[in-house]
Amino acid sequence: MKGSILTAAILVFAICGCIGFENQPGKADVYADLGQPFSLKLNQSAFIPSENLQILFQDVPSDSRCPSDVQCIWAGEVKVSLMLKKGRNGPAAAWHTNLSIVKGAGEESGVETFNDALGNRYTVKLVRVEPYPKSNQQIDARNYTVTLEISKNP
Repeated sequence: MKGSILTAAILVFAICGCIGFENQPGKADVYADLGQPFSLKLNQSAFIPSENLQILFQDVPSDSRCPSDVQCIWAGEVKVSLMLKKGRNGPAAAWHTNLSIVKGAGEESGVETFNDALGNRYTVKLVRVEPYPKSNQQIDARNYTVTLEISKNP
């Protein structure tokens, strides 16, 4: 009797341990779906459960967009850095893809693609970067928000 209770307890702990460690996504601020736009603030991450894919908005290395209250010869562009991770938690799931996307001011979006380790190909579309610059305001990096859309290519 004691042996079967002990065996059952070990089995329950083993199952709970596997579910807790292997199948839970990494901590994410936003849960998103393929083909649907989602927004992230600087240093926030999104998780797409159907693809076991996590995206971190890491930085805005440059923003040369012409301020909205100024007339410029060149509209400028904004560049964002993202990190992508595919797979379960643990050492094997380290952030492995660094992606930079450039979106020209006035362009509908900036687009980059990447392949995961299994050969799946994804398109990352940078839909919008906010706030838009104004001539009399300096944008604090913590105030940036990106809107992204990720799709899987056939």
